[in-house]
Amino acid sequence: MRAPNYIYEGTVSQAEQTKSILRYLIYSGKMTKANCKIGRNPGNKRLLVNTEPWHDTGKRFHSYYEFNGIYLNTNFNAGDMNEIGKYLLWKFDR
Repeated sequence: MRAPNYIYEGTVSQAEQTKSILRYLIYSGKMTKANCKIGRNPGNKRLLVNTEPWHDTGKRFHSYYEFNGIYLNTNFNAGDMNEIGKYLLWKFDR
């Protein structure tokens, strides 16, 4: 399962690819503010995506990308960003 190739045009890093995936999911209507609160693991309070740049613990995202009022936590290494991108596609683009 992959997002269309056009979302990857011009991307250079895993973080940029994951941002492109986020934009694709929002543009296609598959991710909305109502369904975007996503944690890394069940029960984990560290969020990957939220409507505000805050974790459930009350801590602010260290680094994030905002698009249409949805915030992607980007404070991860390249391997983790790759896995996050795959997870977002799996969750929303089936």
